[in-house]
Amino acid sequence: MRDYTCCCITATCAIVVGLVIVLPIVLTITLNVRPSIEDATLTRFVLVPKPTSISYNLSTVIRLYNPNYYYGIYFDSLEANFLFEGQRFDWVTLPTFYQHPKKTNIFRPVIGGDSIDITLGTTGLDNFVSENRTGVFNLEVQLSAHIRYKPNKYHCELLARCPFTVQLGTGSTGKNSFERAKCDVEYPNASDDC
Repeated sequence: MRDYTCCCITATCAIVVGLVIVLPIVLTITLNVRPSIEDATLTRFVLVPKPTSISYNLSTVIRLYNPNYYYGIYFDSLEANFLFEGQRFDWVTLPTFYQHPKKTNIFRPVIGGDSIDITLGTTGLDNFVSENRTGVFNLEVQLSAHIRYKPNKYHCELLARCPFTVQLGTGSTGKNSFERAKCDVEYPNASDDC
């Protein structure tokens, strides 16, 4: 009976010591924001080659998830840039906000324009012609933000690149449904405080 009691006390002490060591580490690790493009609908994408300009209508659903258990995130500025062949053709400033730990925020920017100037080289023009034949376009959303984690007063610049493929004239309904696109996140001017 004494061996059983001694074993229980030892196991309990080991669990408590483990929690005392591991719990603060788990709670203080900061994880990157996880942005993604959940849906997109492209109803018009027309290129006029000389001078190069595009006319378009695009709606997207952008998801930002905070995977941290303890840290909230202040988004002091947030901008979504829309690109074709690496060239920006539109942008939207999204509202600033505070994101609580383990929470998700959704944005639904809708953009459109007529005869918007865009600089495409020969390769870009050739890719447009090829993609226009299939009706499937490779676009990209770049999210640019200034953020800070709640217990931290330091500002960090965040850049997320979100390439996605969208079928002209379709979105989340129909046979060519949109496939969710994950974003690559980087901190271009990161310090040890980010």
